[in-house]
Amino acid sequence: MARYFLLVTGLCLADSLSASVLDSSNPVSPQTALFDSAKPNPAVLAAPRIRKANRLKVEANQAFRQGHVSEACAKYGQAQALDTSDASIRAALGFCLIKLGKRDSAFQVSREALRLAGLGLESLTDTEWSVKDMIARKSAYFNLDKLGGPMPDPDSGKCETWANLSTCAKAMYVCADVGRQRSRRGVLHWSVLRVGMTPAQANFKPEESQNPGDLPRPELRDMEEQAIDGTYESRVKWLNRDSIATIPMGERLENLDATGGTKCQDADGWLSECRILYFDPCTGVIATACGLVGEGESDRILIGEFYLIPAR
Repeated sequence: MARYFLLVTGLCLADSLSASVLDSSNPVSPQTALFDSAKPNPAVLAAPRIRKANRLKVEANQAFRQGHVSEACAKYGQAQALDTSDASIRAALGFCLIKLGKRDSAFQVSREALRLAGLGLESLTDTEWSVKDMIARKSAYFNLDKLGGPMPDPDSGKCETWANLSTCAKAMYVCADVGRQRSRRGVLHWSVLRVGMTPAQANFKPEESQNPGDLPRPELRDMEEQAIDGTYESRVKWLNRDSIATIPMGERLENLDATGGTKCQDADGWLSECRILYFDPCTGVIATACGLVGEGESDRILIGEFYLIPAR
């Protein structure tokens, strides 16, 4: 089963801010202080640029819908230069660049969109939560899925390390295993990854590996799905991070023949196949794209986000 993976680097870098140092030997006069206090607020100065960036984004969206891709990319580029904090503009530009065939630039811009839209994830409170950022991350993940390169999962029963070149210099530890159980339609096989911030957290328990039916079968979910009370599931998971995440990587149904045995050559095939799009130990985030084989409907892709306690 083919897998796709993108190693995303440098996602924990924050913009450096220069600080002015007051010379105590030259105290500020009341007149200077008055003029300083009259200086426009940076947010006020930025407001016209933000408004212009929003106008350009609207024009770019319209141009893209009309098939004027080059014009749309140019306007998205102008908009991102005016508003350097809007992740959604970068995600849209990334998709536009994919359409132009500029894959390297699309990857770089989409990676930057994830950095911007993931800044709030470094907090363990909900003060920085933003639905807009969540949607921007999903759009960037979609871009990465289209730009992905092949990477096999760890072999069943094996473990490996996912390292990320970032300021936190941490890694995620990943183990793979497969489970199965007999159902009315045949034998259902599934594969899973267990991810943790330490090797011990990532390891499956001996009883799980010895009895494949005991391996968890995680449910596929879309990151924009809302819980019953109206709260986004991704927000709930983000606020209640765990030390491990068990991630679905695919399900396959194998038919039973008339004697109760299995016939591999007549297997129904894959019901779902997932691929890792992105991971970042610094924010404790893993993203997947899962292709679902529809029953009586068209196939679809679910973008999922999994949250671990971030590296500190």
